[in-house]
Amino acid sequence: MELIPYIKVGNIVFNEKRSLVRVDYPNFREFKKTPISRNTTDAYPGFHVFYDINNEVEAVEFFRGESLTLNGVNLFSLSKAEFINKFPGCIDEDGSLNCVKEGYMVSFAHNVVDGILVYRKGYWD
Repeated sequence: MELIPYIKVGNIVFNEKRSLVRVDYPNFREFKKTPISRNTTDAYPGFHVFYDINNEVEAVEFFRGESLTLNGVNLFSLSKAEFINKFPGCIDEDGSLNCVKEGYMVSFAHNVVDGILVYRKGYWD
């Protein structure tokens, strides 16, 4: 899927209603991510969609093996060093890189991308 920072990823538009996401992606499993989650999450093969209390998209988490592109670059193909070089504004937060300008956070396992959370404006507020 192609990421357009703070606007959409693939056909999933930030702040879009859950019911509209499910029209484009009907094969989901709904679950509660943690016991203290304020809302349920929709699980799809390779990614999860997170919703706020108004059932609007606030973030999408992608897992290793998926294709997530930004300006034609598959983010899962980059090493941690390549991320730091290509996106120098990313902030190291306990081993993950938070790329606020581009609207995503990358987690690594042994310097290989393990997951990427893309988010809407205000997600961390």
